[in-house]
Amino acid sequence: MKYENEKLMEEILQRGGNVIKRRRKQTRRYIALGVVVFLLWSVLLSLRVTGITPSGPGGERFSQLIDARQESGPGGNPSGVDTDNPSGVDTDNPPGTDTENPPGTDPGELPGSQPPPGIDVGAWVPPGVGNASDNRKTFLEDSLAVDEAARSVVKLTVYDRNGDRIATGSGFCAYDRTILVTAAHVITNMDYMIAEKDGGSTFRIEHVIEGSTTKDIAFCEIPEEAEMEPLKISVAYPGRGEQVAVIGSQFGITNLVTGGNLAGMWESDGVLRLLFTAPVSSGNSGGPVFNSRGELVGIVSGTYDKGQNMNVAVSITEATDIYYNTMDTESES
Repeated sequence: MKYENEKLMEEILQRGGNVIKRRRKQTRRYIALGVVVFLLWSVLLSLRVTGITPSGPGGERFSQLIDARQESGPGGNPSGVDTDNPSGVDTDNPPGTDTENPPGTDPGELPGSQPPPGIDVGAWVPPGVGNASDNRKTFLEDSLAVDEAARSVVKLTVYDRNGDRIATGSGFCAYDRTILVTAAHVITNMDYMIAEKDGGSTFRIEHVIEGSTTKDIAFCEIPEEAEMEPLKISVAYPGRGEQVAVIGSQFGITNLVTGGNLAGMWESDGVLRLLFTAPVSSGNSGGPVFNSRGELVGIVSGTYDKGQNMNVAVSITEATDIYYNTMDTESES
């Protein structure tokens, strides 16, 4: 009985060992299969990445297409690229040796790309890299243009007949080298003014030529030795929302520059006025308002006390009307 039990136990152990061996073989098979699958997946992934990034063989191919585009003709086969041999470059026709399509001709379309509608591929450049006219600086961004304009703007210190200082303001040369334009309220009770130029030199102004208290505009005579140059007058109204700039002597400091936008335009008492957001303070009255191209569009008149940073200018068209319909007529008669 004992022998039979031992024999049965031996058979059981033998069968168990065989089971363990089979399971080990299956485990090794699964591991090997997993390794093979992982390797295949890795290879497929690397091929996919190579195809969409400009590196490795795919990147070289992409570079060859770009280089060849510069040497190919309109709609032609890019020089140096064999369309029947997509795996590489045609060694019989290296890039740059296509005599039928010399450099400088229209390269045609880049393979796989579409140009913007209605734009010549050969002339198109990415946004922000265009020619000078497309990316021209605004007046406020061009410090040289601002400095040039400031040379035609002066700080005004107004004195009465007793020699007492009674007001300060700003003015500018326009229409003619002998004419200074300012706000009419700046020269109230004036006997003479001292004008200080941007560089610090000064000259005396004694004569008022023409003006309008309704329009708050005054024309004064500038002496020849002042050597002032007239500012450029805008031939169009500024657009609502357009960037504007003001040059004036606020706080008694000569020719400070501030910027803002045109909020709107309206007519009051028959006078066209501008509402703008460029900061102004005491001393700015009579100073010029410029549009984004550096052209004169207004004359600072005051602030709008019912709004936040809303300031008022008289349209330069009102000054132009006085000059051509009154002053210019008198000079011809």
